[in-house]
Amino acid sequence: MADAECGGWQTGALCVNTEGSFECVCDAGYTNRTGGQCGACLPGSYKAVNGSSECLACEKGTYLNQSAGTACLACAAGTYSNETGATGCEDVNECLDESLHDCHVS
Repeated sequence: MADAECGGWQTGALCVNTEGSFECVCDAGYTNRTGGQCGACLPGSYKAVNGSSECLACEKGTYLNQSAGTACLACAAGTYSNETGATGCEDVNECLDESLHDCHVS
């Protein structure tokens, strides 16, 4: 019945049935935009829960390269992201750190 009350609500929104009424909230991966519309979290940010909370930037060492994300991904071994809100990970240059290779001249 809740979906009928919302009358075909927008993408990224969830209709919650309440006694005698309804409430439209943003799905996980979407946040409130101006005018009450739900908009997708941008790449590099996520929202894990339904409701009106804001999208959060991915932490260092994680990334998200798509919109409407609900969780960030850890950078693969041998890659890194040194900034929050990363949309990708960069290759570690093992040649710059002698502790990461055994190419020493004897």
